[in-house]
Amino acid sequence: MTRKILVVDNHPMVLKLIANLLRKDGHEVRTAEDGLGALEILKSFVPDIIFVDLVMPNISGEKLCRIIRKMPNLQGVYLVILSAIAAEEELDFTALGADACIAKGSMTNLTRHIARVIELASLTGRQERSREILGLDEVATREITRELLSSRKHFEVILRNMSEGILEFAANKKIIFANPTAVTLVGVPEETLLGTEFTDIFGDHSLETVVALLKRPGEGARKISEEAPVLLNGRQVSLQFLPVVGDEGTSTIVLIHDVTKRKLAEEKIGEQNRFLTKLIESLPHPFFVVGAKNYEVLLANSSAQRHLAALDECLQEIGKGEPCKAPPPYEPFGRVLQDKDSCLMEYVVQGQDGQETTHEIHAHPIFDKKGKVTQIIEYRLDITERKKAEQALRDSKDELQKALDNLRIAQQVAIRQEKLASIGTLASGVAHEILNPLNIIGTLAQVMQLEKIPPSMRENLDEMLAQIKRATKITNNLRTFSHQHAFEVSMVDVHALFDKTAALLEHDLNLDNVQVERHYAPDLPRIEADEDQLAQVFLNLVSNARDAMLSGDKRIIIETRAKDGGVEIRFSDTGPGIGVDEIGKIFDPFFTTKDPGRGTGLGLWIVYSIIENHCGTIRVESEKGKGAQFVIFLPTHLQGREDCGLVEAKQGHSVGDNG
Repeated sequence: MTRKILVVDNHPMVLKLIANLLRKDGHEVRTAEDGLGALEILKSFVPDIIFVDLVMPNISGEKLCRIIRKMPNLQGVYLVILSAIAAEEELDFTALGADACIAKGSMTNLTRHIARVIELASLTGRQERSREILGLDEVATREITRELLSSRKHFEVILRNMSEGILEFAANKKIIFANPTAVTLVGVPEETLLGTEFTDIFGDHSLETVVALLKRPGEGARKISEEAPVLLNGRQVSLQFLPVVGDEGTSTIVLIHDVTKRKLAEEKIGEQNRFLTKLIESLPHPFFVVGAKNYEVLLANSSAQRHLAALDECLQEIGKGEPCKAPPPYEPFGRVLQDKDSCLMEYVVQGQDGQETTHEIHAHPIFDKKGKVTQIIEYRLDITERKKAEQALRDSKDELQKALDNLRIAQQVAIRQEKLASIGTLASGVAHEILNPLNIIGTLAQVMQLEKIPPSMRENLDEMLAQIKRATKITNNLRTFSHQHAFEVSMVDVHALFDKTAALLEHDLNLDNVQVERHYAPDLPRIEADEDQLAQVFLNLVSNARDAMLSGDKRIIIETRAKDGGVEIRFSDTGPGIGVDEIGKIFDPFFTTKDPGRGTGLGLWIVYSIIENHCGTIRVESEKGKGAQFVIFLPTHLQGREDCGLVEAKQGHSVGDNG
């Protein structure tokens, strides 16, 4: 029975002997010296039996068997492996899709086994396959072949697991090898890829680049770099071509490196860099990056060059090979390096026109993988106008607070003046109505004393006159509040007036063991004042101080000095002091800290009223247990006395008595 047979073997003598043997038996025979040639024949010739040498160049017998079994039109072919390494390698030929396997031995035995295989193919087709390798017992094991096979397997494992794709094409540009990575990158099954022309796996644009590279003269290594990759199955790849020259001809190994992810990452980074560059350039404030070692400028936006003249001149020197050092100040850089943290500080710059501008400097560190500061980002904000606005706001706030304080003081003075006016009106009427009866009663009592009366009645008349005198004094005090007396201004010597007033109380002060210390300022100017009213002030303050000191060291200290167009008079005592809850009431009418019957609560109110009428001020300073100090300021000249009245009673802790 005549059969169509294809014999594939790279050994010319074996190929010729087998072909002649089969033709002699009447079979139609085609031959190929390698797998690549066999695939070309199979495009137009469909054999019944294929004999394939296992080890051969340009697509091995193992891969050729797998390809054949995946070709639809060759599913029924009877596939026989001719193996010269059957004794050295445990071969499961059925796993390759083969129906039989013959171990290459002597030509006599090979002829016999080929005839047997053709007979089996005629009898059984592909239904029954034996795993027996025909002629295996007729060949001897060769150690060198075993070692070579082991080495081949080693390299096959490496090639299968490489992350780079590896292709090999023959001199005619047909692909004869592809590792799994290359098959994945090309996106074509291995059985289809093998035998395909290398340039056919590329698209139009990339094809031109690859073809032009292959046409370039020279036999050395050629490459398509990662910087300018080509497209392969939608992926960006770089190619490196390595020529291989052997006894069986010239081939080329192609290393394929997939740079798609890297290129996408570079593109994304590029987009981010362009965005950041545009963002930095759009900043209206100076922005630059410096090296942490010598503050050399690595990056600066145009605003930095416009606003920092020193930096602009420096950057122009970069093209001449000179490093550009960042403009001062350098303190923010030093802080960042020391603290390894961001820094914020203000810096005042004086321009050529003498105008000062204030900058807010922000400095931020950039770290390497080891946590070391390698670069520093700095940007500067001109906050001159902001500082001016802040100062204006503070000034406005201060002015507003001052206005509120003045308003509060004016309110307090208005209330006090209203009280004074009300009580003054009342006092004026009461004093007039009371003094007349008191004078009549006093006169009658004095007349009765001239007559002969019993002693007991005389004692009663004496007590009556004493109480009339006391009532008259209180009434006269009320008349003082009513301002029912002329304001007689003269130039007053404060020291002489105090000495004269203190002399009136000298007897009482001596009886109470009270010492008066005088600390007069030399050349104290005279002041315009009503001498009688000012004497009343001194008299009341000295009397209050005397009454406040009940025991221990009793001293009254008076100090004077010139100040701000006037004189300052300080009255101090060593009394026990007065509580905080009473200090705010010290100048209120009828308020007193003395025991009932000892004070009227009008003394300090009179003092306050008199000082106010002299356009002066009075305040109280005191700490509990440390005595009291009344501080009076009186202007030298009473100009615009009609505007007086807004007297600021600055009161601290007070000692003394309003009485």
